Amino acid sequence: MVCRVCGHEYEDGLRVCPECGAASGTRVCAVCGSTMPADAAFCRICGSDGKVAPASGISFKGAPVCDNCGKPLPEGASVCPDCGEPLPKAPRTLAGAFYGVRRWLRRHPIRFRIFCALVVLAALAVTGLFIGLSVRGGRAATNAIALAFDDSLVGAYDGENARFVFADPRGNSFGVDCPGLRSYMSTPDLSAWLLVCSSGEGKATLIRVTRDGGETITTNAWPENVALANSGGGVAYYSDVENGRGALRLWRPGRDKAARLAEDAICDTPVVISPDGGSVAWVGGYAANDGYNAYLSADGGAAKLLGENIKPFALSDKGDLVYYINDGRVFVRSASGDVELADNVGYSSLSEYYMTSDMRQVLYNRRGSVCISTGGGEGRVITQAWLNGVAVPDSAAPHLAQNGVKLFVCPMKTFKGAVLKLDGALWYYGGEAGILRVAESFDHVFVSSNGLSVIWENDGLLYRIGDLRRSDKFTPAPYYDAGNVTSVTASGRRVWLCNGSKIVLVRKGSFSSVLATAPDAALLAVVRGRLYYTRDDALYSLKTTGRPKLAAERVISARAAAGGLLVRLADGVIYITPEGKTIELYGSSPEQ
Repeated sequence: MVCRVCGHEYEDGLRVCPECGAASGTRVCAVCGSTMPADAAFCRICGSDGKVAPASGISFKGAPVCDNCGKPLPEGASVCPDCGEPLPKAPRTLAGAFYGVRRWLRRHPIRFRIFCALVVLAALAVTGLFIGLSVRGGRAATNAIALAFDDSLVGAYDGENARFVFADPRGNSFGVDCPGLRSYMSTPDLSAWLLVCSSGEGKATLIRVTRDGGETITTNAWPENVALANSGGGVAYYSDVENGRGALRLWRPGRDKAARLAEDAICDTPVVISPDGGSVAWVGGYAANDGYNAYLSADGGAAKLLGENIKPFALSDKGDLVYYINDGRVFVRSASGDVELADNVGYSSLSEYYMTSDMRQVLYNRRGSVCISTGGGEGRVITQAWLNGVAVPDSAAPHLAQNGVKLFVCPMKTFKGAVLKLDGALWYYGGEAGILRVAESFDHVFVSSNGLSVIWENDGLLYRIGDLRRSDKFTPAPYYDAGNVTSVTASGRRVWLCNGSKIVLVRKGSFSSVLATAPDAALLAVVRGRLYYTRDDALYSLKTTGRPKLAAERVISARAAAGGLLVRLADGVIYITPEGKTIELYGSSPEQ
């Protein structure tokens, strides 16, 4: 008998070929080269019903074959020696090239084959996952919301013992004594805090706090108008104040002492500091005609005059962009000169400005239009609408600055790809490509931590866009009818809501499940897949499966902070870490 797969001759009566292991009565498809029963009407791989290829013309050793006659080709051949057909640079091989693996598998038990198949599938799945995460992470880098959860600190003031108590998401906690606390502030990512404590005679002690503990900067500061850089890399303050005027100093980590920037600054005006903490702008002194002068120290350099009657309110690194107010108008100064952005300062509904974290892009309203300025350039109209805000993740809400306008600093490097709130609707800003409407109206909106996925609720219906970058136009349909919604929280792919008396989890694809029944519940936050909600002055935690667990009693308030949950109780304050560990910050009942 001659094997119709490999051409080997063997004795009649054998069920398989001793050379290749093919079953008797097997032939080869002349089109794709896969094996099939000899009486098959068509190939199960390619569907061809072509003629049977001669066994001598098929190669099962991975050697190249001629596309015209199917015979093996010598290595490096440019022309088929049998038919003279010119060969391409990369000749094809038939499916039989993988036959050695199949032959090897056939020599092992069926359980071993199944095990090998599962291993291959698992390897492919893991490889695909890593590739997907790498591509997604790389493409989203310019629009990601980066919070330093591992370095963040959550703090609460223990008034009875005159100390601030801090904890980090890893479960470490420590206290910093601060008698006479006047105020405190933190960086947007909570990685650094600044405590302002009274030290007597109108002076204040400044204490900078990081995960390494507290560090006293000075005991001779003016307690008002202290500025902390968004990165935590600088603190600007007044000292040696007499009659409302004093020296302006800049402290930076790793320096022996604070640098003196000015001698005769006006202390009742806020100081503006750049995100990296290296540049400072301030009102330095009075000018002619009851005016005042503003100055700039760029990247730690000597003070230079900005101009008369200028009030700075934002500053980029190295001081190359200065945003200021002059005579009710907003300007930005760069190396190219001064550009007027708007003339609506003084009207609270018009004076809201939204800036990227590096202060190089700003969104604002001007005469019924939404404008954007980039790098100190002219404001460009992007739409005829009213800007009500920028949608960002709940864990990275913008913080409010001062000095004449409502300045919201958003934790993103560019507004391209951002979700804007315009005239009560949601829009996607695509940069030079313009903007696209996401939703005509909405009640709640949630943006994922990487800024790519958006979920919103409108009149009890839930909508979702999974990847804002890959949508040419947005026409999403509702995927869940929530009905009577009293509160909603979300985490990118999942949505938790209170619907009447039920707490419901809604996944992608409109699949939903009732997790608990709680008539008076209020959703708080989702921490590492665990939902927290309050009911009857108690805090409960709930996973996708299982029963609710009591987390705390006598709860007054709770909010998400530093990747976990900060909870104020009737007799103290606790912090629940992202891993679910409870840390008691203090146990008395002071003011927070």
